[in-house]
Amino acid sequence: MNVSFKGVKNTGAYYHIQKEAVAVERNNNKYILPKGKYFNMHTELTNINGKDRDEFNEVLKAFPNQYNPNTLNISYEEFVNPNNGEKMKIYAVNDNIIDINKITFSVFNKIFKLMQKIQKMPDEELKTENAYLHSPEAVDAFKSYMNHAKYNLDQVIDLAHTRDYARKGAVTLGNKFEKKLTEYIYS
Repeated sequence: MNVSFKGVKNTGAYYHIQKEAVAVERNNNKYILPKGKYFNMHTELTNINGKDRDEFNEVLKAFPNQYNPNTLNISYEEFVNPNNGEKMKIYAVNDNIIDINKITFSVFNKIFKLMQKIQKMPDEELKTENAYLHSPEAVDAFKSYMNHAKYNLDQVIDLAHTRDYARKGAVTLGNKFEKKLTEYIYS
């Protein structure tokens, strides 16, 4: 499957190292964010210049985004479980935790390919709409970082949606998903 990703917009990525556990709120749920590393990428898929959104139709139906049926919010979290001290690695799509198996292998593979494409996209194809930047969708994608980020909410959202951050996020998440795919194939 060769996915031609010119059809993405409103792509943002953010990486956060949490040095201490902290209480946060996301999607109206309060919880403790443990010490660890947190990666998030948010992108809207379109059918501009191809059928890019259609390539992810099954993924978007299985893991719907609460704000936009065309949006993928991809997360990777690496932290120590405060209950048992075990090192955890969590992959999620639109706030749904996924583990790799025969059924979800294609989801991991599509996300990996999407990350590769975003890394190589020219500036003119990696666009963010001004109306989107401070919408509830954009705010919610990154607000769990706000209690402890060195920037305020507007700064984090603006920074996350720069082309540089989007590409760096695609590199990091691409590497994490590639590693998981490789581990699964050779296990």
